[in-house]
Parts: sequence; structure tokens; C-alpha cells
Amino acid sequence: MVIVACSIDRAHAPSFLIGAALCLCVGAACIRTGDVFELVGSEHTGTSAAGSEVTGSNTSGGSEGGALEDGFAAPCPNVLPPTWIVCEDFEAPAELESVLFEHRSVGDTFVLSSSTGASGTRSLAMSYLEGGDARGSLAFGRSPTAYAPPNFAVDQDFTDIHVRIRFKADDAWSGFAADGFLRVSSFANSDWAHAATVLVSADVTGKLAIEPFSCVQGAVVECMQNYDFAHLRSLGRVLGPDIVFDPGAAQTWRCLELRMTLNSPGATDGSIAFWLDDMVQGSLEGLDLRGSWTEYGINQLGFSGGSPAPSAGQAWLWFDDLVISTEPIGCE
Repeated sequence: MVIVACSIDRAHAPSFLIGAALCLCVGAACIRTGDVFELVGSEHTGTSAAGSEVTGSNTSGGSEGGALEDGFAAPCPNVLPPTWIVCEDFEAPAELESVLFEHRSVGDTFVLSSSTGASGTRSLAMSYLEGGDARGSLAFGRSPTAYAPPNFAVDQDFTDIHVRIRFKADDAWSGFAADGFLRVSSFANSDWAHAATVLVSADVTGKLAIEPFSCVQGAVVECMQNYDFAHLRSLGRVLGPDIVFDPGAAQTWRCLELRMTLNSPGATDGSIAFWLDDMVQGSLEGLDLRGSWTEYGINQLGFSGGSPAPSAGQAWLWFDDLVISTEPIGCE
């Protein structure tokens, strides 16, 4: 079964279900087109597991009150909470090598920026430019590859991960799609073959989209290399309700949180969910992300930009205040 969440109550169950022949929506309209599920409507109301009503508005464009000024957010604390694996606000690093174990920046498309920052004056900037190649990866958890430092919690296996990151887009994104600008993955071998991955994309509609993929049959990882699309299988795609990538929503810091939960071995209880500014955007549940394969857990966060370019010639994204945790993080 597939579940798409409307409720803003992060701690409890989603407020409506969409299955093969069922679409039950509370306070909003739902659209199903193939394997794409979309929530539309200005407001959604649901009931939490505790029985109290929860209500939230789905607004197009920037955060309430207009664009958030630089420096509004809190930086990484000196002492991380015990559930946090990584926190990076990009204020201190002199170069990307001190944050990411690998990166590529053809055409200066993936750089540290001193022009803007959510929690200070600096951020990670990534662009889409014809002929460009922008990418970078952060390693955490036990991995089949001996990554060069930095890497984090290398002796732990993670099956349930929250990733929180603030981002801001410029005004060149109208009608431009960017598949997989952010991804969370479980890699199975030293050739970076995926067992499972979740892509966060900018849809051509201007909305955020999430799409999980699996490359496991039974206990066997079928992928042989990175992005082995001959074997990767999409498990569905969810569009959020908010317009984010559009000139009318540009230059506003937004807060994205993604949760990826691997299924129990041999079960179909995996899930993904994502929030924008602490509002649920969508989720998929009842997923078989890894079959009965258990050799590694979730172990990498990746960024990907570069080509193709939008009609405006170049589109920029800025990232700040990255946190990876085993528990919900939130935007405050």
C-alpha cells in the first residue's frame, strides 16, 4: 500500500491513505496519475493519533511574512545532540574537502559561497549550467568503500535516517526540472552500486518531488555500478503541494526534511516522507527497499547539479544548515 501524508503532526500517522483502489482525503483534494500522487488544496485537516485535530495551510511561494533574511537561523551547536550524526553550517570550512569526501565543480558550479547564508554569511552553492558538472558526496555510517576523510559514524549501520537542510533557489527556475539534486542512498559495494536510494527533485511544475528506488531482489543487490538504471526500480513518486522553484518563490530560504526508513528484512514496512518548513509534503509507506539484504545500511548523502541548463542559461541553488540524525530534527 502507498500512503501520502497530509497531516502536519510529525509524530503520528499520516492523515489519508491512497491504495490501489482507494483514495481517502481529509480537507484536501488528491490526484493520482499513474504512480504519481499529488495533494492539492489550500488547507488540510486531520486527526493525530492522540485524537487532537491538526491543521495547516499549503501555501505557494515563500515563507509567511516574505523572504527570510540571511542569518535568521541558529548555527550548528558546539555540542551536538546525541541523535545527530552530522551538522554543517558551512561557516568554518575553508574548502569543500573538509566537508565532503568527494566533489566535482566543472564551470564553478559547485562551490562554497560567501554571498548568502541561512545561519550566517556562507553556504554551499550549486548550479545548473550547460556543460557544467556539479556534484558532491558526504559519507556516514558503515560503508563498503574506504572513503577518504571526512566521514562520520563509520562503525554504525543506519536503517532510519532524517536529513534536514535549508535551501534557496534563484529566479531562473520557471518550468525547469532538476532530477535528483539531493539523494540519500545505501551503497552496497566499492563501485557505488545502489541497494536503495531516494531522489529529491525539482519538478517541472515547480514543486518538490521524492522518488525511492530499489535494486534488491530477495537478498541479492542487482546493481553493478552507480546509477545502474537497467536494474534500479522506481517504487513510486510523490509531488509536494507547494510551489518552491518559481520566480515568485525565489530568494527565500526553505527548510526541507527527508526521512528514509529501510524495511525490516523480508518485509514491506519501509517508508519515505518529506516536510517543507515543518509541513508534511508527502510520503510513501509499505515499501520493500532492500528485500532481505542487510549487509549495509544508509550510508551516503549526495548533491547533483550541472547539465542541462534552464532557458535562462543558469540556475542556482544554495544549501545551508545540514543535519543528519536518527530522530526528527525540525526547522527551529
